[in-house]
Order: sequence, then structure tokens, then C-alpha cells
Amino acid sequence: MDNEVLKDIEIVCKECGKTFIHSVKDQKFYKQMGYENTPKSCIDCRRAKKAARASEFDSKKDFN
Repeated sequence: MDNEVLKDIEIVCKECGKTFIHSVKDQKFYKQMGYENTPKSCIDCRRAKKAARASEFDSKKDFN
């Protein structure tokens, strides 16, 4: 890592409006994975969105 000092960041979820913490640990993970942007949605909304996409994929797969 650089000499960058990381701190927990409070973010307001764009989906539900709840405030969530983007922790130093998560920031380090994001940086390690090459992600340049901070999350816009809380973990609950991200999980719900992922589940909806998986469900949509499964329903499309049934038609083939």
C-alpha cells in the first residue's frame, strides 16, 4: 500500500437511504481487487440486487 492513511467512511446507500460504513478493511480489499470506486449501496441492498439478478438468470435459463 501507499503511504495513504485510510479511515472508515460513512456512506448513504443510494437504494434505501441507510448510512453504512465502508471500513478500512473493505477499502484495502477494494484496492487490492483493483476497484476504484467506493460502494454506492449497502451490503443488504447489494445482496438483494445480486439475488434478483440470479433469480432473473434462472428464470431465463428455464425457457431455453
